[in-house]
Amino acid sequence: MGKIKTISAIVAFIFTIPLVLAHFIYIKPIWGVEYFFLYLVLFVYFIILSAFLLILILIFNNNFLKKLYAVTKTVMLVLIAMFLINCAIVLLTNEKEFITGANYYKFNGEKWQKADFYNSNLRKYMLKDLVKNVLPNKNIEEVISILGDPYSAASENKTYYLYSIDGNLVFQEVDIDENGKIIRSDFIDKKQLYQSGITSINYITGPNFIDCETLIISFDENGIFRKYEIGSS
Repeated sequence: MGKIKTISAIVAFIFTIPLVLAHFIYIKPIWGVEYFFLYLVLFVYFIILSAFLLILILIFNNNFLKKLYAVTKTVMLVLIAMFLINCAIVLLTNEKEFITGANYYKFNGEKWQKADFYNSNLRKYMLKDLVKNVLPNKNIEEVISILGDPYSAASENKTYYLYSIDGNLVFQEVDIDENGKIIRSDFIDKKQLYQSGITSINYITGPNFIDCETLIISFDENGIFRKYEIGSS
């Protein structure tokens, strides 16, 4: 039984180690983001199974149940330990805003621009490298060159939305008053837009349960990357 417990602990550890390694290296476990949900299912399953076996042992006092409980408890403790380690890393590295899988891939500009972001998590999988290593010190022209046109942009009192008119990409310029009401809207050439004091630009990074997730990139008064936020469109 001791060997079975050891083997079970090793298997559980090997299964969960990519969850921790993904914080430090670019690694994509088999099944992608579904791997994390499978881990959670097993996590809950072994907790419930351990509790159920413990109740049966209290009722029947059976040796086989005790051995089975010992193995189950071992797996449960490994899963709990790895979960707590993962949570600690997220808190200590201040990466709570990243989705599971944000460190699966090193950033690739060509793949980013070609990604089917409404149906694919590909952009999400490159987020950490993008915001930590690619965007810092870049100006708005460089960011646009790397990421392509944003789906929307904003200045202090205007919002812009990307449209395609007769095959040409333009932005709809929307003037907003202090109460958030639209005063006027017009179309503006995108080259003109990027030279007009834009403070932030937004990119859809992938699907969510209700709407799409968005990367919001903000610039300082000199047009240099200042900060990022990850939210919903």
